[in-house]
Amino acid sequence: MNPSQRLLKAAMTVLGLCLAAYILAPPLYWHITEGVAAVGRDSFSCPPCLCDCSSYPLLSIPEEMSLFYILDMKILSGE
Repeated sequence: MNPSQRLLKAAMTVLGLCLAAYILAPPLYWHITEGVAAVGRDSFSCPPCLCDCSSYPLLSIPEEMSLFYILDMKILSGE
């Protein structure tokens, strides 16, 4: 293997390691900081959330926006 091939292989290895660190570092950082925060606080200080999230729509349009949409459609249709 000549020196230019070794240099290219080393550069690609460094690039791959940097890309892996760029992708993996933020989730690991947040996971570790949440774990440290959980150990540092009393686990009974915060009551559990009692939200029935399944009853909320996935996408909701504010009432004012739907009214503007209806008015715009009437204007466009010539009514």
